[in-house]
Amino acid sequence: MSHRLVAPLAAILLAACQADQSPPAYTPSPAAISAVQPANAEGDISGDGPLVLDSAANGADPFLPDAGDYPAPAGDGQSWVDLAQGSWKVAGGAASGCQLRFDHPAANGIAAASARHCPTSQLAEVSSWRGAGDRIELFSASGTPVAFLYVDRPDLLTGYMVDGPELVVSR
Repeated sequence: MSHRLVAPLAAILLAACQADQSPPAYTPSPAAISAVQPANAEGDISGDGPLVLDSAANGADPFLPDAGDYPAPAGDGQSWVDLAQGSWKVAGGAASGCQLRFDHPAANGIAAASARHCPTSQLAEVSSWRGAGDRIELFSASGTPVAFLYVDRPDLLTGYMVDGPELVVSR
């Protein structure tokens, strides 16, 4: 009977002895060390100062790709989308079924636009458009703003009408 008591008691004592020991110290790989900037000018990474990733030291987010990895859109923000190529269809709401067409802008930046198949929507009044930064503004014949659109993708515009309803416009 005593040998049955000795084995569990030995296991408990062994576990108690190991609980006082700390795990082995972490030793980073050479690749991890070369990926960080030293905490001080002497190159000592064993100091108390924080380790800083090279890209974070330059003000960039080290977990996002550099902006230079992707080509920037040319010109005024939406010129990489040829709005004048084909017609655009409006989905959802009172404007559902409308088709918009955009002409190429003139020297003053304003271009003709037209809408069809949308008699119950203010979009039926669209007669011109212009690019304003990252926004496309649609106007009636009297020059009153009708809607504002933003380029989400080359084939998708989203925005809203001046009176509130949201718009989804696609090719």
